[in-house]
Order: sequence, then C-alpha cells, then structure tokens
Amino acid sequence: MNQNEISNSGTLAGSIPYLYASYEVGVRFGRVAVIDPTDDSIVTHIPVGSQPGAMCMDPLGNKVYVVNTGESSVSIINTENNKVMATLPVGRGVTALAPAAPTAVIVHPFGQKAYVANSNNHSITVIDNRTNKVLTTLPTGVGQPFAFAVSDNNPLVFVACKYKDNKDYILTISVDNNSISTFGMNSELTFDPPHNPLVIHPDGHTVGVLGPNGFLKYFNGATPGEEKNTSVLDNTVSGVYFGSAPAKLFTTSPPNKAYLKYFEDLSIKASGEITPVKLRDIKSYRGQDQIRVCPNPEFVCITVQATANTPCGLQIYNEVGTVSQFIELYYAGDLTITQDSTKAYVEQRSVIVPIDLATATAGAAIDISSGSSDSNVIIKNIVASYETQNSGTVVSS
Repeated sequence: MNQNEISNSGTLAGSIPYLYASYEVGVRFGRVAVIDPTDDSIVTHIPVGSQPGAMCMDPLGNKVYVVNTGESSVSIINTENNKVMATLPVGRGVTALAPAAPTAVIVHPFGQKAYVANSNNHSITVIDNRTNKVLTTLPTGVGQPFAFAVSDNNPLVFVACKYKDNKDYILTISVDNNSISTFGMNSELTFDPPHNPLVIHPDGHTVGVLGPNGFLKYFNGATPGEEKNTSVLDNTVSGVYFGSAPAKLFTTSPPNKAYLKYFEDLSIKASGEITPVKLRDIKSYRGQDQIRVCPNPEFVCITVQATANTPCGLQIYNEVGTVSQFIELYYAGDLTITQDSTKAYVEQRSVIVPIDLATATAGAAIDISSGSSDSNVIIKNIVASYETQNSGTVVSS
C-alpha cells in the first residue's frame, strides 16, 4: 500500500468518501469544507481550530483528523454527520510563547492509533483512534518531526525529523507499545520539508529514505536489520511505492531536474543485499512538487510548479510511466485522489480544480467558501481517501 488505500465506511451511500478541504479565514478562524465528488458541490462547512493544516482519514473512513497549528490541537471529524466529535490538545509543556505547532497527522493501517507531529514541540502525540483520547506524547530529540509513512505490513510508524542538513534522521514508533528507535543518524541525510522523504515497499520489509543521499533499510516486522546507502536513490525528493510482482516506485527529483525515476523491485534483503533493480528515468518537467498514486493504482500524478521554462500544472502517468499527459494550470498546490481513482483534485489557494483522470481534463473550479459568509480564504490541505504518507512544513516559534 502507498498513498491512498484501504476501504472506507461509505460516507457517500456506500461508495466513495467526501473530499475534505481545510482552510483559513483570516488568521483567527479555521474551517473544513466538505465536497461531494459526484457533482463537486459543497455539502457543508465545519468549524475547527485556528490555522488548520494537514488532515488524514482513518483506515475505515469514519473519521478525519485535522491539525490546528494555531491552537496546538487536533480536531476529529465524524464523517457520518460531518461534525467535530473531539478536539484534543497536542504536545507537551505547551505555552502561548512555545506552541506545539502540529504539522502532520496519520492513522496507522491497524486502525488503533493516530499520530500527530508537533514540529515546534519536538514531539509526537499518540491518540487512541477508538476512544479519541490522548495516550501519550513522545519526544523526538533535537529534530523537528514533519513527515510520516506507514504500511499495513509493518507494525511501526516511520517519522522523518529535520535537524540540519546532513544531520536529519528517522524515528520509528512501535504501534504496540510506543517504544521509539532512531536510525539514519550517520547517513548524512538532508530532507526538504514539506516533501515526504519516506517510502515503504508494499511487503513492509524495505524502507526507502530519499534525498541527496538515498538509502534503504530492512525490517522484519518491528525488528530493524541491515541498511545501506544506494546511489540509485541519490538526488530524489519524494516518492510512492505500490503494487506487487513487480512492486513499483516513482520518485520526484530536485527542482532543477526534468525527470522522474522509475524502479521495479527495488528492495533490500535481510542480508543487506540490494536486489537487482530495473531503473529508468522518465521525462518530466522541472519544478516537480506533490506526488500521489491512485488507489487502484492506474495513474501516478505529479504537480509541477512554474519555472522559467516550465508551465504550472498536473502531470498524469500510467502506472509504468510510459504514457503521460499534462494539464496546464495557473497554480498547483496540494493534491489528492478519490478512493475510486476517477478524479484528482488540485488546490489553487482559494479554489479546488477537479481533474478527470481518464480523459485528463479539468472541470470547473470549486469555490470552497460557496454557501458561507467566509471571505479571503486560504486552503491549507485537501484529502479524499485514506493515505499512508503525510507531511507538513517545519514550524518554529
């Protein structure tokens, strides 16, 4: 599994979940707009905390978690009635002058626990997904947590922490007992928040860490094994792993590179041997940003930021990267894909543009403030399905 999988509770009469968009109204108020993807109409607006940011669904689609960066809290939305069922404080020793600044959130596929990365607080808050109660808050050390990756074939939560270039590192958290381990401290890692540097092979044994210096680490369940730097992952930024026999991995490149990397069967064995891999570069554009894969997974989507010689837009590839189409847009922010894999949605500051993936055509922009008195809105995050990766900016007070 990768960005988007696991069945949902059927918030649309047993079919696909609604689309949720967190947004700011000025600097004090936060909302979440709920959108029906069947006709792209606004269903309702849900008040949440100030400066809402990253969101995630739980594996069954029963809840949406929303981090409130301006209030050091997380709101939990019941997707059956689209009302906030709980708002929980996050972080430890939080004060007005030292906020937690939650920046990312994820629920492990086992469904038991949610995890909130408190960037400014150097901590991870663990929440019981069944009772909506805070279980504990764990220290992350000198680094600021900003990105998560999880797998239904691995009982750990992987956390990317930003400290300083060549000194960034990864934490693992046991879903079973909340124990923490660290790796990558001596691998000269450099991350680029908010881009997520973590990818997990679908079998759960191989964890890839992307960046100027890429490497792979083996896990047998929660037990760590060998790790090795590998030049094939050098100069990568973010990626998605998906499928089986062969498992596929797409990775984005730094802003000055006009290609993606495509891998088949890239993994590391318990012995530390890296399996022979099929690798090729795929023509793309400079300015690659967000990357997502469809749940089915028929398409891989990448947003592209405008550069001197590159238009802004959404690039859509088939699952092996041999066919692509490009939809030019005036702006491309956050990106999400519906559970049924028919549509991508691209955030454009105050509106969201739906993209039909089969025809590679953009629909009419959705004004998320429609039907409300809100004005001067700024969209922060959009989510339309369960995802196994989540990331946000590094925030310091």
